[in-house]
Amino acid sequence: MTYYLKLRGACPSKKNQMKRVTVRGVKRMALKDDAKAKLDSLQLQLQGLWKRETLVHPKIAVKFTVSNPNSDNDGMLVSLMDLLQIKGAKVIFNDSIEFCNGGTEILPASICAVGEECVELFITPQGSEDD
Repeated sequence: MTYYLKLRGACPSKKNQMKRVTVRGVKRMALKDDAKAKLDSLQLQLQGLWKRETLVHPKIAVKFTVSNPNSDNDGMLVSLMDLLQIKGAKVIFNDSIEFCNGGTEILPASICAVGEECVELFITPQGSEDD
């Protein structure tokens, strides 16, 4: 069985959305507010959609629909993999090879109008008949 999840909204690349901040005199990097809001929205949707057990070694295929053809494919994937392991909608235990080595595929992206961005996930648990 393959689970299909559609998350509405853009998935920002965290590595391209950092800003320098000073907290209590210490300089560090933090996610820009706009990127954080987009990731928070995707995370809330994921929490509402994923009511299953945490998976180990699933096959994950992802399709990004973006309004900007210059979007950073691998950066968006890293952001998405981070979302999949956050408590509350823990789809995967961890994105390390030890726990997530079932295969990850980035499907060809689609270009859309601004406001119609989305992320489509196809998740097949290890041992499923779709293997």
